[in-house]
Amino acid sequence: MIFNEQRFSIETQIDFNNYDSNQESNLICGVPMWYQAPDIPICPKTGEVMQFVCTINSDSSIDLKDKSGIENLPFGDYLIFGDYGNLFVFFHPDSKVMYLNIQF
Repeated sequence: MIFNEQRFSIETQIDFNNYDSNQESNLICGVPMWYQAPDIPICPKTGEVMQFVCTINSDSSIDLKDKSGIENLPFGDYLIFGDYGNLFVFFHPDSKVMYLNIQF
């Protein structure tokens, strides 16, 4: 696998007062809304279940911050995980281990 660092920027700000009414697209803490089978990670250091932090959805309105030197991206030049999937973020506070999972 090859990982390339890419930075994104967006100029609109999120109104946190709308989180209760817009839970379909913004998932923070609590229980993940899985799109495939649940994949709850176990920390490799402690052997304990990791804590769900958030889900980050692909968003075609968020462009790459710096497009110079980047050509022929397989899925486009905006915030996208795989084929327009969702990134699930987990963390274990004691071991400081982060786990990322993409589901389509």
